Amino acid sequence: MALENILENLKQQQLKRRQKIASSQAVNQLPQIQSQQQNNLPETNINQVTPYKNKSINLNNTSQLQNSINNRQPVQPLSNTANLSNQLSNLQSLNNTASSSGGNQIKSSGNGDVDSAVKSAAKQYGVDEKLIYAIIGQESGGNAKAKSNKGASGIMQLMPATAKSLGVTDIYDVGQNINAGVKYFKQQLDTFGTVDKALAAYNAGPGNVKKYGGIPPFKETQNYVKKILGNYYK
Repeated sequence: MALENILENLKQQQLKRRQKIASSQAVNQLPQIQSQQQNNLPETNINQVTPYKNKSINLNNTSQLQNSINNRQPVQPLSNTANLSNQLSNLQSLNNTASSSGGNQIKSSGNGDVDSAVKSAAKQYGVDEKLIYAIIGQESGGNAKAKSNKGASGIMQLMPATAKSLGVTDIYDVGQNINAGVKYFKQQLDTFGTVDKALAAYNAGPGNVKKYGGIPPFKETQNYVKKILGNYYK
């Protein structure tokens, strides 16, 4: 065999050994390479996540954000709204009634006989003078000769039968009418215990107050009580 062929065979054998060694080393190093590749993976940065942007409100615009907050309407609780509505309605009705009835309120009639009779009856029966004037204002507007279509007469609009039972001999006499009217009101106040019920009894009769256990459901009587109390308490 020629020397050149022998050298060529030795080179080929040496090359095969090197390839075999390299292949073996590559297989042994494969787990390490995989581990390194995993460790070298890029990490996700939470701070790089683009935040959600509300297109309806520019959060960078402080003025717009403040206006949006200021324009929010508070949510009202739904419970007891009907009861609250009724209370507000009644309060408004009382206020309106008091305002519209101001012309009927009498603090002093300008008539010495009326004022003297009011003062005397107030002292005798323990009823506030201002309340007596409020009743007179609603009943007759201070007209001692007033007479209703139902027959109620005089400055405190006494029914003839009631006036007679209270000892009145002249229903149009200011002194007698006021004294009897205040006495009758005081009787109702002692019977029912509250001013509103006593007023209702004065207007609709004590029988109706007893029947309904309070102010009767008569529009006239309910308005009557509201107007007098509106004048008395303002």
